[in-house]
Order: sequence, then structure tokens, then C-alpha cells
Amino acid sequence: MVISARSRMVKKNNTIRGCDRILIDGPDGARTMLAGERGRIPGLQKSLVIIPDKCTGCLQCELACSYDNELVFNPAKSRIKIFDFHDTGQFVPYTCTQCDEAWCMKACPVDAISVDPATGAKIVSDMLCVGCKVCTIACPFGTVNYNADTGKVIKCDLCG
Repeated sequence: MVISARSRMVKKNNTIRGCDRILIDGPDGARTMLAGERGRIPGLQKSLVIIPDKCTGCLQCELACSYDNELVFNPAKSRIKIFDFHDTGQFVPYTCTQCDEAWCMKACPVDAISVDPATGAKIVSDMLCVGCKVCTIACPFGTVNYNADTGKVIKCDLCG
């Protein structure tokens, strides 16, 4: 499976179940090992693990995400997107990285984006969002999207 929700891998106390070492495959094929007390990584909250090499472009992750969040099977309403490299026939899934800088959160004029203390995700409050789309411009990764049906922005909230 290409995408694995952190909630299945990480306990609330930031301990990886049954691990004392964690291997991370980098884009260049290099492997990084993180070691800690029983797999604990300080500061790690919830995250999404995406393995681009395993993506076949089937769009099942987009469909699942849109259904889970919007109750419709519509990739346009997904918080996960698949980038298609037509020249090479490769597909790369991407979504909000929940970056520390959080330019989207800093740019929001009505403070509609906040940090969920339980997951560490930057989440959009539908009650506060006015749909100005400033956050979509501020995000350097293009992972904050506008939902024309609701007039609000949507982004990954690590619901996994």
C-alpha cells in the first residue's frame, strides 16, 4: 500500500509499535536509520508515509480521501493528489507535509488555520475560513486547495 496512516504506526506517546529502529528510504535511495528508546522519536506526532516508488497511479488513495472527507468519490475533492510524470510514466502522490513554517497558517488573514494539539496537523476551521485563498498562494508545495462547492479551502488533516 502506498499510503499508511501514522495513527496505525505511531502510538499517542510517539512510540513506533514493536520497533527500536526505524528505516526511512530517501528519494535518492539512501536509507536513514533513526534509533531511540523503543522507537520513540522526540517531537514526532502523526504523519503520512508515502512511498512514491510503489505508486501505480490507480488513484485509489484520492478516491478514499475524497469519500472520507466529502462523502463523494471525486479525486478533485481529495486532499491527496497524484502527480503524473507523463514523460517517464511515473506517478508521485503528494499531500500537505505539515511543515514547521506553515506559510498557509501565517498567511491566513482570519486565523482559520491552527495546529491540532493531538496530531500536530495544521487544520482549517470551516467556521472561520472565508475562502479568500491566500493560504493556497502561500503554500510553496501547492497542497492547500479550494473547494468550489463549499467556498472554503481544504488540506490534509492527517485523518488517516
